[in-house]
Amino acid sequence: MKAPQYGKTFGVASLQVSLPASMAKSLHEQMCCADQLKDLKAVVQLVSDVSCLASIARGRLMEGRAFESFAQHLTLRLESSTDLTFTDVRNLLQAFHRFHFDNLPHDFPASHAFRSAIDAACIRILPQLSREEAFLLSDLWFLSACSRLAAFPSHLIGTLARGSLDQLPPHEVVRLLFAVALQRKAEPGLLLQAERALSPHVASLSLPELAVICAAFFKTQTTPSLDFIEKILSRLLAVEFEGAPDDVAIALFAKFFNRYAQPAMHEPLQRLLQKCKTQIAALGLPALGHLCGIMEMTLQADEDFLFRVCQKVLTSMPDVRLKELAKIANICSFFSFWPVIEGQDFSLVLLRECERSIRVADVAAYPSKMVELLAAFAHVGCFSKKLLQFMNQRAFWKSYFSQPKPLLATNDLLQLHYAVEMEFPEFGRPLILESALKGMLSDEGSSPPPLNSAVSSLFNGLQKLLLQENQTATQQSVALCSPLPYAEPMLLVRLKDLNPIPLPPDLLETGYSLRSPPSDGTCTVIIYHPWWDYTSPHQRLTGLSEMKIRHLKTLGYNVIQINQRETHNMSFVLKVKHLRDKLFFETANVAVPLDYVSDKDSQKKTPSSLKS
Repeated sequence: MKAPQYGKTFGVASLQVSLPASMAKSLHEQMCCADQLKDLKAVVQLVSDVSCLASIARGRLMEGRAFESFAQHLTLRLESSTDLTFTDVRNLLQAFHRFHFDNLPHDFPASHAFRSAIDAACIRILPQLSREEAFLLSDLWFLSACSRLAAFPSHLIGTLARGSLDQLPPHEVVRLLFAVALQRKAEPGLLLQAERALSPHVASLSLPELAVICAAFFKTQTTPSLDFIEKILSRLLAVEFEGAPDDVAIALFAKFFNRYAQPAMHEPLQRLLQKCKTQIAALGLPALGHLCGIMEMTLQADEDFLFRVCQKVLTSMPDVRLKELAKIANICSFFSFWPVIEGQDFSLVLLRECERSIRVADVAAYPSKMVELLAAFAHVGCFSKKLLQFMNQRAFWKSYFSQPKPLLATNDLLQLHYAVEMEFPEFGRPLILESALKGMLSDEGSSPPPLNSAVSSLFNGLQKLLLQENQTATQQSVALCSPLPYAEPMLLVRLKDLNPIPLPPDLLETGYSLRSPPSDGTCTVIIYHPWWDYTSPHQRLTGLSEMKIRHLKTLGYNVIQINQRETHNMSFVLKVKHLRDKLFFETANVAVPLDYVSDKDSQKKTPSSLKS
């Protein structure tokens, strides 16, 4: 995240000149003799001189123990100093910024000692600083990539939070939120105080300020009020995007709305996408991927937008990161939108490009993204033995399971495993070992989506209706289960000559194996598609739904699909009878043998056994 430009610049560029060996030697000797300098300001000046030339010296100033001894001496000087000023600490922070980026890793002992000494000095003089000075030091910690390693930013947040944020001008509240976003945590109630202080001023805030606000709520996982979200969205629609768009800001807006927007905001979010559409050529793929995520959240596909993003992916290869490849492929899979670009199917072209560009280091850094990418291809029936081989390594699984649990792509991994088993025998082995598969399916985090309450009600109604027609069938001819271990429970019915007959017991068992029906064609799966299984504007099923249907048919089931949109105005009785009618029509292709109940008849009389 870039530092917001609130007036002061930080002036931390290194000198682009050649450093003579004699000068390096002179500075090296001064560092070794730093303990002879009695004035703290002379020590600070020496640090500044050395740091300005550090990148040019290419490490020669760090030879031996010179810098380590110097850092230890500086620590002692800072601890004993009684006349430390803001200027001294600012200069030291600027020096540390240059040292860190040009020579020293975070875990270098001298770097750690140097950072700790400056951090303690910043905390000590905090009560003497103006808010502007304190914010500037916090921004310098950010520039040194040490906001969460140093304690000063947290102390600053805590100090300001003890007062009333209503007393701060809006730009200072935003600067406080910038520090909060970098820390990724905040005291309870702080963000809500900031919301109350900023809410009257949202209409006058700039795009960078709005981005900082969105980042603070998103990074701390704090839910803002609906009114505050709407005000931010209205401001974004009102303000003009001047010049080149800020990729980071656009990505932050998209992530914020993806997490916190409500259905009532879907229409203005579509207008925001249209506004960003004019900037596609200038935006980077990370920001575009998050914007496409808004389409997924609203179930509204702008196919021209997606087509141009797909074009940009291909023209940017092989420099597209695995994270962006997974994101774009997932969006295309969700909308079942794989365009033809220059006469070639995008899914096949992208698969070939991924084979050429993805490296072992990419997969090791983002193992879950690799799983998501391959699962998105599996949804459309595309597989690559070369890419799957990345997962056929012990190092991959070690890297994958070492991630925090929320980052594991468990459901995608299960979908990919069974897709490979059913559709890609060329791989030659199970993607996941049996022992690991059992553990994943028993894990709470891998459970499929919860059962739709409408499906449960229809199960009870259909069960009673069929039982009325054939008392010998008992309740075993209808069941709620899933032949696909990665999918949610579905309605499973067995009919022979239009009469319900018992289901085989092995179909009703739970486990990790795919369950095939008898070969007599008597088993039917009824999939009740909720509205979120379809995307606009063409009412296409999502890629995952299409794959489920494909797998069920491959196993040998008859598949009947019911769109919730078609039945949402029906009474419960009519829904059950509509389901019964489709079952008989589509499995037997004959007239319905049971007495049909019209809308008027059903309203006059409702069988007590079917009341819901």
